[in-house]
Amino acid sequence: IPTGSLLLLRQSGARDRWHHTGVVTQALPKFVRTIEGNSAYSTEENPSGNAVVRQMRSYGSLDFVVM
Repeated sequence: IPTGSLLLLRQSGARDRWHHTGVVTQALPKFVRTIEGNSAYSTEENPSGNAVVRQMRSYGSLDFVVM
């Protein structure tokens, strides 16, 4: 997945609904690193977020738009 591609985070149980997006900064074998807006640093914070943060996500519920 090329740097600059868009990440789409799927809603639980849905194949064609997404609820969050980010920009890929690095694709690794088991994870993808991203920059995401309207995010939080931890799951204990407000889920609608309050910052632009770097994240590391596993590929399980992700789709991508390759740019």
